[in-house]
Amino acid sequence: MIKQIFSSMAFSALGRFAQFIGFVYASNCLLEEFGESSFALGWAQYFHFILTLGMDVVAVRYLADASKRAGDLIPSLFTLRLVLFGVTTLMGVLVCLVYFKGQPRLLFLCSGALLNFFALGMNAQWVFQGKHEMPRYSILQATISLLTVGAFFIFLSRQSIAGSDLWCMGIVQTVGVVYAWALVKKRYDVRLLNPNWLQPLGSFLKEGLGNWVFGLLYNTLITIGMLSVVPLTRGNSDFIHHDDVFGNLYRFTLAIHFILAFGGSVIYAKIVTWKHDLIVFWKSVLTTIGWILLIGLLSSFLLHLMHRPLYAWIFPSEVYQPAAPFVAWMVLGRFLALASGVLSWAMFSFRRDWLAVRCAFLPITVAVALHFWLVPLHGFKASVFLYLGGELGLFLCSLLGFWFMLSQLRSQKDEKSA
Repeated sequence: MIKQIFSSMAFSALGRFAQFIGFVYASNCLLEEFGESSFALGWAQYFHFILTLGMDVVAVRYLADASKRAGDLIPSLFTLRLVLFGVTTLMGVLVCLVYFKGQPRLLFLCSGALLNFFALGMNAQWVFQGKHEMPRYSILQATISLLTVGAFFIFLSRQSIAGSDLWCMGIVQTVGVVYAWALVKKRYDVRLLNPNWLQPLGSFLKEGLGNWVFGLLYNTLITIGMLSVVPLTRGNSDFIHHDDVFGNLYRFTLAIHFILAFGGSVIYAKIVTWKHDLIVFWKSVLTTIGWILLIGLLSSFLLHLMHRPLYAWIFPSEVYQPAAPFVAWMVLGRFLALASGVLSWAMFSFRRDWLAVRCAFLPITVAVALHFWLVPLHGFKASVFLYLGGELGLFLCSLLGFWFMLSQLRSQKDEKSA
């Protein structure tokens, strides 16, 4: 497993580093326009999370433990997502054409966000994750990232408007999605379209509901900062460019989040196989979390020591410099997210989806609610620490939930032995 994790993270790191270079270039080209692009992308990502309906986790669970045939599962879920995200994207385009008639700049921005929404929705990662082939998928993602960077350097300039970066990303991502599904079709010898896709929908939704609620809560936590800074600081002269500053910081640390998530996706699929031996299960989970937290603390400490010269070197524009002192805190939050993810997947592997929801509800609800009070007073700085507090609260509550689940499993095991 260690080899798979580092293989996935190595290729992911290569791709994300390349994407990061492109992101730096895009942010330095768009400057004051960058906050609007980040705001539109944040909404695209959030609605994507809503429409996944928790089905990805259910699919990974089935594929990882081979409880359902890939030849039945993959076509049904592919067709469902194609209908769901395809229809929603077309409806979004029609709404934009009507609502932004005569406003080509906003139409361009929203259409680019919708293209990214569709590409995110049709992502094939869950297939490779369930089949324990994330290193293969990480190569594909690295290639897509390199092509995205190339598109940025070719098409973006200081004259580019908000949404230009989204169109570059969306087109390349969509081409990558088409190739990924062609690879799935060939590698696993499955058809992609299933005319009876509605038949398994009920069982998928029923089993995935708890995970969907959990995902909705968590993705509200990670996107609320980007979605709230713009409307809650608008009109306040003390917070000029806070949307650009936080948008830059958000997407900077999101690149780190994606690198960690690739390693995490290997761990999550392996957790399903650990559960067959309870002692191995809890030891492996806690050891993994220990390493994640240790690396996270060291990385955040190093970033804290060098944040000012590093950020000024990467983002020379003066408009972005207020974010520099907060990079380490955001990165620490990303590592806490990975640790919480391990605990949540440990609960998902034993079908304790609603336990994970209960663990997430209080810390996330409090963190999100406080945005509406503190962001108008303190701007993007409040979003940074509310995000970190939400991640820390989620981790602690998930740790308690994990021990509660373990005690239940041990009791059940003792009862069977008696």
